[in-house]
Amino acid sequence: MFEVLKRHPVGAALAIFQPEYKSHQKGIYRGPTDHNSRLSSVHAVSLVAVDEENGERFVWARSSQGCEFGIDGCIKVSLDTLILHLPRDGDEITDDSSLDKLLFSSPTPLLSRFSYPRLFTVDEEDSKEEKD
Repeated sequence: MFEVLKRHPVGAALAIFQPEYKSHQKGIYRGPTDHNSRLSSVHAVSLVAVDEENGERFVWARSSQGCEFGIDGCIKVSLDTLILHLPRDGDEITDDSSLDKLLFSSPTPLLSRFSYPRLFTVDEEDSKEEKD
């Protein structure tokens, strides 16, 4: 993903935890920061650059919330944060039906499901056209 990102944006799925995501503005988004945080969805974003701040690696992710969100429509997402679902008192450990238990049953980054096109070289494109 990092090599591809040097050439063009990469699509990804971002785990959205509330209230952190909704209240997030300029800092680095690290997912849940409180025991009351809840996974609300997984949101498609476009990753546009990798950077570092105070020793923490993060990726600039363009969101579909528009230019008013984050910094000109982008959010800094930590690449160093891993999420793990830990059962609470009263949770059924065998009940794997909730989204957070399914997605975070082992340590998992906030970003997943990377997607990007594989672009043909000029020679590959010419060869493909000759075969068609």
